[in-house]
Amino acid sequence: MNKFLLYFSVCLFACHSSGQKAFHLSNKGISCDGLLESSEQKIICGDASQNAGSPRNAAVSVISATETRSYLWDNVSGSRFEKILSGKEQYCFTGYSGSEKISSAWSFSKSMDFKWMSQCSSLFSFNDPGAAMNAKGQLMVASRDPSATAFYAYFSLLDPNGKSVWVKGLDHIDQLSGIRVIDGEHFLIAFRQKGAYIDGVSSKKYSIFSSLIVDQNAQIVQQIKYHIDNSSYIDFAIQTVESDPSGNLIYAGTILSKTRVNGLFVFKTDASGKLLWSNQYPTDKTIFSKSIVAKDSKSIVLFADAYGQQGGFLIAELNAQNGDIVWQKAYEATAYMQIKKAYSSAKGYQVFYDRLLNFANFSLDQKGNSCFSSKDLLIKDKQAVEILTMNNDAKFTDSEHQWKPVNGGTLKRVEFAVEVDCK
Repeated sequence: MNKFLLYFSVCLFACHSSGQKAFHLSNKGISCDGLLESSEQKIICGDASQNAGSPRNAAVSVISATETRSYLWDNVSGSRFEKILSGKEQYCFTGYSGSEKISSAWSFSKSMDFKWMSQCSSLFSFNDPGAAMNAKGQLMVASRDPSATAFYAYFSLLDPNGKSVWVKGLDHIDQLSGIRVIDGEHFLIAFRQKGAYIDGVSSKKYSIFSSLIVDQNAQIVQQIKYHIDNSSYIDFAIQTVESDPSGNLIYAGTILSKTRVNGLFVFKTDASGKLLWSNQYPTDKTIFSKSIVAKDSKSIVLFADAYGQQGGFLIAELNAQNGDIVWQKAYEATAYMQIKKAYSSAKGYQVFYDRLLNFANFSLDQKGNSCFSSKDLLIKDKQAVEILTMNNDAKFTDSEHQWKPVNGGTLKRVEFAVEVDCK
């Protein structure tokens, strides 16, 4: 049996108990994002259908210790909530509406009463959904224009009332790794860049990863490129980025060496973009980083899966000072179960995932134990990855795209059965 990815089996619900819990909602949809609002409240969003044969619409479920409240957006068929963001007085969702997947944003009160909806009819949902909301309630959304080149993305800033502040274009985006809020106000945009850098002296070829920090006036206040030597690695991807309480940035993804060995790829910088360390962790299967928890300056907990491959979940704690592996766990899952978001909690960690077209959640203790069956991993020792840091020259371009308010709909209350997987 593979040392690192285990196949899902019928024994999943008869696993040993470690005092943790796991559940899913039978809602025939896609789980896209999760929010741990408090120890007593979890929120999961995506799309769902109320019964077999009915169309899927944007959906959200609020789960507490005493009740589960689920809703479907009844305004436009085929809509989806892809990201959920929490402000002081509102929840904001970003996603799409209708069969054309028009880029859309919604706002609801903390009790899920409708506040506003805004959309840009000429922009559409991005392949790698990205959105973030700062402490002022300003919302940044990544979208695409089907008439533009495949590597062109548009970044929109909406005010707390959903009004368009600005829309800017950015070229050469091969893969969007994420949008995050830095210092409560600025936005970090991270992406794998299309094309390569050729050193004029050595003629060596480097792949490029870019990191931009943007203010509310669309000014790029910091921009850095990280170059990875193509002579050592065939390919790489950064799937997620997170900041720790000190402002350090952690980037996590996958890397494929010239010897065709797959590995997890993690590097850390300080707030100014200075590289602190960069490592690969060789494995014998392809696995994708999906979420990072960096609750303090001592540890980084990485959540990954093998979605679309052999299946399985991986959770590993790294020493934040050097990237050494502290502990690691593998969990059984089918090839199409995928982790969406993880959070630190009072007793350990909460993981939101898509469980074969159902909203789902499970909890872990501080050492990665859950009520699911697990096995210690044997990931090979870390290996340093050489990264060159260089100045970036990325520039926003002006855009005529505009977001406009949309007549409101309602969140229709529905019932989704809660199924306990293990406890």
